[in-house]
Amino acid sequence: MAYLLSASVAKKLRFKEPPPGTVRLTDSLYIDRSPVRVVDYLEFLSAIRNSYSPRMHDSIQELPNFGLSVSDVNRLRAKMPWDSIYYLRMLTRTWTTYANDIQKFDVDYHIKNPRFYDYPIININYKQVVEYCKWRTDMVKLHYAMLSSNEKQRRHYPMNFEYRLPNKKEWDKVIGRFFSKIEKLDKLTTNKGGLLQNMVSPYANKKTFQYQSSNVGEMLDKYIATVGFAWDESLNLGSIQYVRWEEPVDWIGFRCICEVLPEDGAKKKLDKSDVKRDKFGKIIYDPNKNKEKNKKKTPEPKESEVQKSKKTKKSKSKNKPESVGKKRKKRK
Repeated sequence: MAYLLSASVAKKLRFKEPPPGTVRLTDSLYIDRSPVRVVDYLEFLSAIRNSYSPRMHDSIQELPNFGLSVSDVNRLRAKMPWDSIYYLRMLTRTWTTYANDIQKFDVDYHIKNPRFYDYPIININYKQVVEYCKWRTDMVKLHYAMLSSNEKQRRHYPMNFEYRLPNKKEWDKVIGRFFSKIEKLDKLTTNKGGLLQNMVSPYANKKTFQYQSSNVGEMLDKYIATVGFAWDESLNLGSIQYVRWEEPVDWIGFRCICEVLPEDGAKKKLDKSDVKRDKFGKIIYDPNKNKEKNKKKTPEPKESEVQKSKKTKKSKSKNKPESVGKKRKKRK
């Protein structure tokens, strides 16, 4: 996997290394070095063809955080059916003109041509981005679980985290932190017909933060995009604007931010040898949970029983004879 093999190392990190594909922004936030490329998104599509789906996403949440083997993951994958509908929904599409000026809303040519593999993915909708982020989070979780044979080793990496779109506040922080690393895009070339030859520029696979002015705008959370650096804008370097968008376009890409979450939200560690799962990998028996259920609790007495016991005590005290030791009155 491209992102898993290209994690950079920074100084004074909380963990052994930053989450794959990212550079440190704060102790709990790590931003992608470059926008998600076509080749990265193709990796996601390939995983779907290899049985990844929302159903598998749910099963992955039940797996242990450490001690996983490749065979464990392969067994889970083998039990998952291929979701062809999910695959079709995740394909990026755009209007394409064919012979006789016939236009069709077809699969984007960027993901079909190896020439564009290092270009930012474009013509992508919000739902596709959200699903990509879920898949990427799942893959890194499995990666860490297979790297770690015990909990001590697992704590060299984030225990609870998620990849997602950055928000506006986080993007302001990114630009402020890495502004000096923004590079100008080479002049766009045109073909004989005067049309743009390349709508966006490719990114080199470097280990530092990369942002090229006049390249694609970048998608943020809640249908917001940053513009001012997009290829079709005439604004100067450093002029950033935020716009609302709804439909996929050829000048907006995205990059992920990885947030390290509190461990309270992480699922408890499970012992593979004791936990039983069904054919889809879902836990059907957890001895730790059953032990808690089997703990005997002394039942609290009902209100009627309490009142009844009080009445019984009162009636006994009334019928109780005088104590033997009490002195009798002398007769006159």
